[in-house]
Amino acid sequence: MKRSEFLEQVAHFVKMAWEFCLKARREGFLALEDVINSTKGSRIWQIGMRLTVDGVDVEIIDKLLSNMICLEQDEMAKRLKVMQKDVVLSIRNGDNPRILMLWLASQIDEEEMEAIGEMIKDSEFYEDSGWGNRS
Repeated sequence: MKRSEFLEQVAHFVKMAWEFCLKARREGFLALEDVINSTKGSRIWQIGMRLTVDGVDVEIIDKLLSNMICLEQDEMAKRLKVMQKDVVLSIRNGDNPRILMLWLASQIDEEEMEAIGEMIKDSEFYEDSGWGNRS
């Protein structure tokens, strides 16, 4: 995966993660079922979110997704999948969406943060989520 593709996918993913996390906290896991069916995402994301909706224990989800990630050869793709797994586990645990965004931001460097910030700065998500505020 090229760096530019990685950055584009992360930019798209953080917005989607924010929406899923908010929806799960406000309406519960079952409310995610229709959204999962209408949203394109990686195999890691789709499986993880379906297991979350089904109420599967977080340890089982973690082990299953970790095994799937171990098979990835491309380092950028692996980083993205780790981020997706972390979001699934965070949503499953009922974490605060702002904490989730800080966690995602901690997994990318300053240069990547700036590039992603430029891609999403005009969206409502950018202001609401606090994306880009590492302090």
